[in-house]
Amino acid sequence: MTWPFAGHAVAGGGCMSGAGLRRRSNSPMAFLRMPVGPTASIAKAREWPAEVGGARMTEPARRAFPGCADQVAQARQFVSAELAGCPVTDEAVLCVSELATNALMHTASGEGGKFEVIVQRGPSSARISVRDQGAASAPTAQPVDLAAESGRGLGLVSMIADHWGQSGDVAGRVVWFELRWEPQRNATSA
Repeated sequence: MTWPFAGHAVAGGGCMSGAGLRRRSNSPMAFLRMPVGPTASIAKAREWPAEVGGARMTEPARRAFPGCADQVAQARQFVSAELAGCPVTDEAVLCVSELATNALMHTASGEGGKFEVIVQRGPSSARISVRDQGAASAPTAQPVDLAAESGRGLGLVSMIADHWGQSGDVAGRVVWFELRWEPQRNATSA
């Protein structure tokens, strides 16, 4: 089975049996607000910065995922592949795992919906975004309580990322983070 999302056909569409996450939603019909079809676009390229910190960024690599718990691992694999060889790949994978989980637990994406992961890379930075199907409340970072079993996601992202932010509303939201590293110097031959 394939279904369209942000102009891309996404294979699969099904969730592993019993792999759902609990989430909060004020509208059981929230999934209807997500644009679909070959011409629909959740995120237009102009929304993504061509430069971050003065450095030119790559074109966004995008992948849509069904709103199922087993797809968080697929999102991690996507980010890992897109950032192969990058010195902050592990940090990016951890952060996208937190954001994808939040999208499933706290937005309409987790109720049979979808979420999208967008990756951009520059010479010394990476920007990763997770676009969901919206929620009534905006995400906020909480202090990290190491004894707590939940509620640490955005706190971890805030601690790890150089910058993070969010925009959107009940119709759709994007939460993003940026990671930076020291650029490698070219070695000169004597």
